[in-house]
Amino acid sequence: MAVRLGNEFRFVSRSLASAVLLFGAEPAAAGPCKPARLDRAVAESPGPWQSALVELVAASTEAGQPWGCPDSQLSLALPEAQSYALLSVESASGRRMERLVSTPADLVPIGKALLARVEPLTESAADRSQSYTPPPSVTPGPERLAPDAPDLGPAPAETGEPRAYFDAQGSARYAGATDGLMAGGSLRATLPLHPWMVGLWGRYEALAHSFTEPGAQELFVGSLAVGLVGGYRMVDEPVRLDVGVTGSLALINMSGEQPDISGDGEGEVEAGSADGRLGAEFRLGVPFSRSWHGLATVDAEIAPAALAGEDSRVLDELLPPLPAYTVGLSLGVEGALR
Repeated sequence: MAVRLGNEFRFVSRSLASAVLLFGAEPAAAGPCKPARLDRAVAESPGPWQSALVELVAASTEAGQPWGCPDSQLSLALPEAQSYALLSVESASGRRMERLVSTPADLVPIGKALLARVEPLTESAADRSQSYTPPPSVTPGPERLAPDAPDLGPAPAETGEPRAYFDAQGSARYAGATDGLMAGGSLRATLPLHPWMVGLWGRYEALAHSFTEPGAQELFVGSLAVGLVGGYRMVDEPVRLDVGVTGSLALINMSGEQPDISGDGEGEVEAGSADGRLGAEFRLGVPFSRSWHGLATVDAEIAPAALAGEDSRVLDELLPPLPAYTVGLSLGVEGALR
């Protein structure tokens, strides 16, 4: 009899405890929690972005948090050929906020900040929005508010898209007609106008090896070229492939020692010329990080003046002709200015 009464007492105690957990945890007036919802178009987003959105929805079920129970809809837009996404949050009252997000890892903290600020400004919500401080991991970005939204101050202009590229490359180049191997380096600044681009570059090269025996001894050939480039990005990910056309002006200097044939001693021979060139290039970029790429460039140039004949390329009979064309290979690095 005592055992039976003990079992009944334990059953009643457990029932009372369950009732307290179900009905006593929150006041009845608090109402059900309405977490964030995902727009149907989110299903077309890449996997990492979808995972981050699911995590953000789960966080919105945390009642009592600034971002909890927002009763809002989440949508995500990924502009083509861009490295960022546009996160939008719209409340049940129609208030809408948007923020650019650079990576899936930034989506959850930025989304929490938006959910905490997009809800209708009841007295408690306004107090909570003013007292809320975003987590340190939130990366500031531009936002657009609906006309009836409160003024939250100017937004930073950072979008994550590079404003310019700078690169440095070392090159080896065969110079036709001169019949020599030129070696040197180049610097370039490029302005992206996706998918197009324009840039300014400079290159210096000197003769490293002559494949024919020149008439002058101690031969030196140097070339300083400055030019413009216009290009088009054919592939953006996972590697970059650009094709471009170039126009440049090369200042060429040649010098050497005149051999002592008559016994009058050696003399120095020197000549120079400005040479216009047109060219084409292919550039391959391999990412090292978000802002740095390794570069490999194959290019070819011709000198339109060479069409006038080989004799027009000869500055002195002891010096090799000016290059009629060049074919080069360059390797280097590129950095992005954001």
